[in-house]
Amino acid sequence: MQMKLLSIFFISVCYMCISAINTCFATTQMDESSPKIIDIKTSPTPIINQWVILRQRTNGELHIEAIVENAWKVRFWTVPVKNKSWQDSWEHKKLISEDQDGEDGWTTTFYYGKENLLTFIVVEAVGMDGQTARWPFYVAYKK
Repeated sequence: MQMKLLSIFFISVCYMCISAINTCFATTQMDESSPKIIDIKTSPTPIINQWVILRQRTNGELHIEAIVENAWKVRFWTVPVKNKSWQDSWEHKKLISEDQDGEDGWTTTFYYGKENLLTFIVVEAVGMDGQTARWPFYVAYKK
């Protein structure tokens, strides 16, 4: 009787271990296919510590390039600054552009004018399964 109980216990433990391994493997596979933003580059002014500081209040262009994996499109948004957070004002976002052809890189150009400027730009990578990855940075004029 004890041997039978021990066998059932051993089989149960093995089954739980195999289930845990399969769950871990499935999670790893899902994470590998999730969109990832590796880096963001801007020019002519680079990002430094999550800030792009424009030198003067003139009309201009900011070229933005996202290095992304596992995305089928990348969206570029402006989001107002509220409480030093982009999440607090996400519902007020405005689309700059959507790039659906990563063959030539994931890029856009942000056009700005002489108005006061303090905003977030949020790069959003969208995967085939609808998952997203977001990378925000500030854009402001130098005082």
